[in-house]
Amino acid sequence: MVKVIIGYKVRGGTDVQPLLVQLRSHAATFPGLVACENLVSRQDPSILTMIQTWKSLDGWAAFQESRIARSLFEKAKPLLDGDPRVTIYDQMPTMSWDSSVRNS
Repeated sequence: MVKVIIGYKVRGGTDVQPLLVQLRSHAATFPGLVACENLVSRQDPSILTMIQTWKSLDGWAAFQESRIARSLFEKAKPLLDGDPRVTIYDQMPTMSWDSSVRNS
């Protein structure tokens, strides 16, 4: 699984929630999307983060390159300060806890 984290800096007073909902809805039509959530910073409400979990990088790539996603990302540009920051992570397997570690 991969996690795609997209960070946005929104221009003051701009409501990007409708665009985020459209992006999320469109992503849900692609095979391999496991989850998607939007976060807003408590320290600075102009900082938003979208976290998507995909079964593989291929699903994310197909979504990102789709005509609708490109159009929505283009619509978002005037609402943002700078380009979104996209970081892709491979999910690491969870290791079981060693009982000696718990008792330390």
